[in-house]
Amino acid sequence: MGNSKNITLNSYEKKALLRDAILARKVEILEIEGRSDDSEKCLREMLSCAKIHKQKDFLIRTLIYSSLFYFRKDDYKLNYSFAMKAFKLSQVNKNKYFEAMSLMLIGDSYYLSSSFNKAIFWYNKAEKILTHSKWDKLKFELLLSYTNIYNRTGQMKKSIEGYLKCIDISKRLGKKTTMIVSYNNLAMQYMSMQEYSKALKYLNKSFEIAEKIKYTSVMCTILNNLGLIYFNLGDYNSAKRFLKDSITVAKNVQSILDMILSLGNLAITYSAIGEYQKAFDNILKATGILRDTVKNPYYLCYGNAYYSLILNQSGRIKESIITADEVINSSENLQNYSALVLSCIVNANNYFELNNFDKAHEYSQKGIQYLSYCQEISSEDLYLIHSKILNALNKQKESKEFLLLARKIVTKKQSGIKNNKKLLNYFLQKQVNRDIFTKK
Repeated sequence: MGNSKNITLNSYEKKALLRDAILARKVEILEIEGRSDDSEKCLREMLSCAKIHKQKDFLIRTLIYSSLFYFRKDDYKLNYSFAMKAFKLSQVNKNKYFEAMSLMLIGDSYYLSSSFNKAIFWYNKAEKILTHSKWDKLKFELLLSYTNIYNRTGQMKKSIEGYLKCIDISKRLGKKTTMIVSYNNLAMQYMSMQEYSKALKYLNKSFEIAEKIKYTSVMCTILNNLGLIYFNLGDYNSAKRFLKDSITVAKNVQSILDMILSLGNLAITYSAIGEYQKAFDNILKATGILRDTVKNPYYLCYGNAYYSLILNQSGRIKESIITADEVINSSENLQNYSALVLSCIVNANNYFELNNFDKAHEYSQKGIQYLSYCQEISSEDLYLIHSKILNALNKQKESKEFLLLARKIVTKKQSGIKNNKKLLNYFLQKQVNRDIFTKK
């Protein structure tokens, strides 16, 4: 791996090299098992071990492992710090392979912080190195990185094409972990388009491979996404079951971000069935962790958008308006269009209930403007409130058009339930390996 110089190693250094290789493999296994703390300890051992090598490549590789570890933990600051050290050292050591990897990881840190233009800037630098190389695995990782950007910025066609390519390449390379992630992300892309047959098909593939190789740390993500699909199909009891399971797994594998996302989704599920106290308990727990521990403004925006929705549904209109406006103001800069559209829907409903139809129209119109950039948003909710507002403004023809759009989506969902009963029941009846709920 890389262009290491030929240097003769003494017996002590050979032992250190072997130890380094063993620790590197151990880090991968512990990550798959979700044992985050143990994995971090191994990385520290690797850093100590790498310092004695004459070959700086070993130190660079360990810095890259560390950056990747913190990327998976959604810690963009440490992800960036280790990646930048690896980048500078790889330039000094003239190792283009590691330089490309480091550039991609720097891009990943900007992706995590929702600075997508900066992420693309660093990915483009990596692409220049990789264009004429034979490093297919890195080219594949870069394709996945670009595709994730398409996914987050609402470029659905590019996103689907990218994930299908990633799945095909990961099969050829035998990269099961990346196959799991690609199937999962593709499933969620289809869910956002109300293509439930395809969403369930690909989520099922992701689920089966993850379970087969005991990829514990990703199971909480898959369970959360199953909860989202059942929520979108209106099966709230099943949604609750999967979201609670996701929270349990996330706690056990120490995945704070997955736990927060599932807490938020569980909150809006409780709110949808009128259990507002449980809804507030879960969303306040999620936003509290986001504000005080994770300090990730992108996801805090999501949490506050959910909070404004629950405030609206529980009748606390004035508080809901203030919270939704705060989300709208911050989400544009963060390019969190899902939080923006959700807050627009909330305030359109808020002002409609206050009989301020012009103000309500401003928000519903803005929501429609950004809808194509979103995932996980029930577009029929937006079309329905927009239709009601237009009707109140005596624009009956336009109102009818949006009402028909809303009905079309609802019919699609109902047919999604009817046509996918077998697969929906498969997940409900399946006994998920209980080992994943037990901390090792």
